Amino acid sequence: MPLGTFDGSGNFSDTLTASSSPLLASPSVATSKATSTKAKEAPALPPGLALALGHLRDALVNIICVSKGDVTRSISGSGVVISSDGLILTNAHVAQLFLLTDYKKSNSVVCVIRNGNPARTAYFAELAYISDPWITKNAASLTLKDPKGTGENDFAVLAITKSATADGLPSSFPFVSLSSEIPYDQQPVAFGSYGAQTLSTKQIKDFLYPTLVFGTVMDRFTFTEQEVDVLSLGGSAVAQEGSSGGGVVNTDGKLMGILSTSSIEGDLVKRDLHAITLGHIRRSFLNDTGMDFDTYIARSTPETLVANFSEEKQTLATKLFSAISGK
Repeated sequence: MPLGTFDGSGNFSDTLTASSSPLLASPSVATSKATSTKAKEAPALPPGLALALGHLRDALVNIICVSKGDVTRSISGSGVVISSDGLILTNAHVAQLFLLTDYKKSNSVVCVIRNGNPARTAYFAELAYISDPWITKNAASLTLKDPKGTGENDFAVLAITKSATADGLPSSFPFVSLSSEIPYDQQPVAFGSYGAQTLSTKQIKDFLYPTLVFGTVMDRFTFTEQEVDVLSLGGSAVAQEGSSGGGVVNTDGKLMGILSTSSIEGDLVKRDLHAITLGHIRRSFLNDTGMDFDTYIARSTPETLVANFSEEKQTLATKLFSAISGK
């Protein structure tokens, strides 16, 4: 099937406030009602996909940023650990609050990384990269009630730098490696996130579980040429607020993309969830920095990446603060 040009907008809204939707996030996927009294066998999973989902579950994180001011909203989003030394791939619209953690005022925004089942505070992280093109185009999104986007350039890298508990940092983090495969139509995949659409702030704090599903690539889209930039994953329990930055893996357990936008009306199973591909992330990163993404994350320590990005972080923080404060 030829690629369609992806010029429609999806919603991204990763918030700590409860939604009015009656559907709840759940640690398990509900099955549809039976239409016959005859037992039906579930279709066999492709070899390796169940194991791949387990690897993704271990690498998933919940990203919480609490804003102490009245200009921006607090968020709860998702991310995926992509290296043994604790680099996290997520969306720019999730990670943008990391630009403001110490801007103008110390601790004006506090961000933590959580993991587990249910999620518990585990680490602190800092920005190692966030897309300048995305911030430039979408800097005012933090002030919008229902921000929209296509997912183009919508990614960031966080580096875990410190433990938030008495346990200290592990010697190696569970992670998923990056795929170089071009996704194909009807490809079997597994994907997951820390969706939190209708949970209250207290429920997110105490009872947030990862949501994990099996699925297929329903369609593929391009932003400009004939590259595969966006995957349509259809509707599922993952198609909810808070899922942004969650991961999509193939049967080899390798990361093919991160969840970015979704339609938000109607039942979860009738929505259309989208992910930007690793191919798009690599091309966007190269266009922005002139560097190869895989080399960038493999050849430097998290501390070095954070230090190297510090000057650009200040520039982007100024741009973001100006857009959301009107100054």
